[in-house]
Amino acid sequence: MRLITKTAFVLSAMALSCFSASAQSKMVIHLNDDTTVEYDIKNVARVTFEEETVSEAEYVDLGLPSGTLWATCNLGADAPDDYGYYIAWGETAPHAEGEAYTEDDYSDYYFDEMPADIQNTEYDAAKAILGDGWMIPTAEQQGEMAHNCQLAVETINGHKCLRCTGPNGNSIVLPFSGRITETDTPDEVGSYGMYWSATRFISTPEGAYVMWCFIGGENDDTPGCEAGVGDMEHPFIAAPRCEGLPIRPIYVPAK
Repeated sequence: MRLITKTAFVLSAMALSCFSASAQSKMVIHLNDDTTVEYDIKNVARVTFEEETVSEAEYVDLGLPSGTLWATCNLGADAPDDYGYYIAWGETAPHAEGEAYTEDDYSDYYFDEMPADIQNTEYDAAKAILGDGWMIPTAEQQGEMAHNCQLAVETINGHKCLRCTGPNGNSIVLPFSGRITETDTPDEVGSYGMYWSATRFISTPEGAYVMWCFIGGENDDTPGCEAGVGDMEHPFIAAPRCEGLPIRPIYVPAK
């Protein structure tokens, strides 16, 4: 995933002459725990101060009621319009090249090992690949995003995408990346986007809820996005857990 970081500031020592070897022979750093670290000035080439790379620009605040922060790219993608990894639900890495996405190839073959909610667990691919703070959104979090955003279809670098603009005017794009069913290659790329939630389908353990991005139909170019566990206004969408689908992570800052 391409990390678009906040502008890092770097303050470099003007030159080693700043430490005037004739006046001082060592640099002493005083830490918050009252300990010190010492360096011989002759071995110090320069001193820099840099911000951490995990920053607001890697994710987007869409102004949603819950404050959920959405990643700018799919898991494993290099740009917002790239498809990224296709991963089976609850697995933490894509299948090897040539390996299909079927029940026979699925790590939870009997569909009874993984919990009903895999967010922030050992089965959460976003956490496993990106680290603490990153996670797969639940079906409820996907539903909140889908139902609170204005939708528009765009083509970026030849990839058809759904732009989702939140109440505060910020937006993300979700590429129509299709999914992998049975084979080892994606199907229906450009026709729709389907993204895993962390929530297992309530009616059958073989399925899990997904977020589905689409265009209305042959004679209807209205963009749509359905997600969540379903209600009278918004239907649920689910897919077999053994299939390969992309993941759009969310970020939860440490408290």
